[in-house]
Amino acid sequence: MPKVTEQHRASRREQITLAALRTFATKGVQRATMADIVAESGLSAGAIYGHFDSKEALTLAAAEYVLSEQARHVRKRDTGRGLSPSDTLTSLIEGVGGVDPSLFLQFWGEATMDEGIRSTFAASLGPLRSSFETVIARWARDHPEVTSDPQLFAQHTLRVLLGLMQGYLVQQAMYNDFDRDAYLRTARALLPN
Repeated sequence: MPKVTEQHRASRREQITLAALRTFATKGVQRATMADIVAESGLSAGAIYGHFDSKEALTLAAAEYVLSEQARHVRKRDTGRGLSPSDTLTSLIEGVGGVDPSLFLQFWGEATMDEGIRSTFAASLGPLRSSFETVIARWARDHPEVTSDPQLFAQHTLRVLLGLMQGYLVQQAMYNDFDRDAYLRTARALLPN
């Protein structure tokens, strides 16, 4: 019997995680069952349980995947000179562009009640927040007219930007007439560039 490589295992885990995300987007995290995820993935139940021992483990992996995609997006966008608050907000919003906004709302809701998801968010958000604070602080060091304390500016600014991103996701998920471009254009106009 051939050995399964780590690359193959990682690829299969990602395939299952993406199937879970699609299922959560259509059925909701609470209502989705492992059987639904099995059907969406096209794999056998045994294949899925070989990677995830429960729906909770798969939910944690899905939340982690969404956050890591956002971190990957900001690293790709940062040229080493930092990002203005306006560009950081754009990066935050573009980083969630491929993910159904209702998933974020569901994961945030679950995180308020489920310690495992809250811990996953805390563990994943720590490095993500640090990445964003670093790029904002780099930009702020080159703009002394904005602040005399780039690190503190970055910490406070990021909290506001995360709130704007969350507002964006809530409105996109809730309102059919939400104008993504107008929201982003208006928010960018209010922020230092």
